[in-house]
Amino acid sequence: MSATVMGRSMRAASRLARMGGRRGYTQTLTEPTAWNQAPVVVTTLPNGVRVASKETFGEVASVGVYVNAGTRDATKESAGAAYLIEQLAQTGTAKRPKGKLEAEVESMGATLSVTTGREQTSYSMSVLKGDLKQGVDIL
Repeated sequence: MSATVMGRSMRAASRLARMGGRRGYTQTLTEPTAWNQAPVVVTTLPNGVRVASKETFGEVASVGVYVNAGTRDATKESAGAAYLIEQLAQTGTAKRPKGKLEAEVESMGATLSVTTGREQTSYSMSVLKGDLKQGVDIL
């Protein structure tokens, strides 16, 4: 062992002895509410749809629709269908054509995300709490 390493070890042992053998540690969380999180409540609606909700204390709310269908469910005949649906979801609907959908989301200051993974397809939005009802309507 070199003299430098041995000296560091001795200083560390000396410091630990002064603390009475206890090691101190600190933990800083950026948001104090993270210590006291509300539980997630899962409710099943009469039509079988499950809704997960959680009370938050910030000004931004997130809402999403998650479908248990992804690329792993594709067959030879339906290969690429999940990706196609992901792309079509952002082209608008009869009620909201693409331009109107984009303008409405941007005017709320919201973000809209559509992703397809191996196991799930998700449609999610982050909106201000006051615009949550409109965000659900868009989804």
